[in-house]
Amino acid sequence: MKTYLAAVRAQLMVETYKSLPASRGWLLRMLEADDWWLRASRAHEICANLVIKNPAEKFYYRDVFIWLPDVRWPREGMPACPNCKCNSKVQLHAHADVRDFGRRVTAEHTHYYVASRRYKCTKCEAQAAASKAAALAMKAARGRAAAGRVSVEMVSQTFTGYNSVSLDLLPHGWGELFPAFLTKRAGLDKGLVYLMELLLPAGIRANKLAKIIRALHTVRHADDFIRREEDIKFERTGLAKDFLKDVPFSTFGDTTLYNGSTPSGKYFQDVFVMRAALLRPHMDMEVLPRTALAVGTLCCVPRGRCSAAWFGAQSLLGLTWRCPPR
Repeated sequence: MKTYLAAVRAQLMVETYKSLPASRGWLLRMLEADDWWLRASRAHEICANLVIKNPAEKFYYRDVFIWLPDVRWPREGMPACPNCKCNSKVQLHAHADVRDFGRRVTAEHTHYYVASRRYKCTKCEAQAAASKAAALAMKAARGRAAAGRVSVEMVSQTFTGYNSVSLDLLPHGWGELFPAFLTKRAGLDKGLVYLMELLLPAGIRANKLAKIIRALHTVRHADDFIRREEDIKFERTGLAKDFLKDVPFSTFGDTTLYNGSTPSGKYFQDVFVMRAALLRPHMDMEVLPRTALAVGTLCCVPRGRCSAAWFGAQSLLGLTWRCPPR
């Protein structure tokens, strides 16, 4: 997949360069036809167009989602800067580095990749340069006797197209079309995130959910293995068009081919906490308009090993919260 993603990145750099003729945009035309997905089922066709020699077997490729809102919606799709919340001074900065192109996203039964490019806000860039110049002038005015480090507020001038703040600022709800919830180095499919938000409050622990997802991924690996064996049998009849290599099927944890690793329970727990923090302001605003004449107190005390001393008296440890009656 690394060679495949690097070749896709190089082709996107060529086709999104404005001075090139439209006849070289076969990849963009394919993306528009498939709703901006590069499906794994067409990987060999894409590899042939990208002139990739000795491509891997079809079972080792995954879907790739390309997020280029300014190309997809040329008039209003330029992403807004996460700092100034405006896109009037935003321009293309560069494509992501080869090592960072393609963020891995875990779904229920498999994983896929999302890719975008970086943008730059010239307004924030000018403000950062002015702040730095003012700090250097202040340091020079102090003189060498009082010389020291002068704090400068660092403002990020560049951002990625799938930045969470930029997605929320896109008009017409276009940001909701992005299929994943991303963290610093990975991500979860939105369908899996919604499932997690239903199961964890219902009593399913994050570690248990991680084991369930891993089991589903290993079932997918076993299905691919069986499908490959059936394809090899079909090849021996002489009627097959695609021929598989006479090598053993990749293991589930092989990072060079199948690469079937899944997130841990701690990762699911961290994503759940991040999602809850995003929803909290909305829920607080929903509670404020409610009026009530009385406030109820609820207490949840688990069984066993929950007693403690409070100013010499025996007490119970539990969770309490106050809310208006329904």
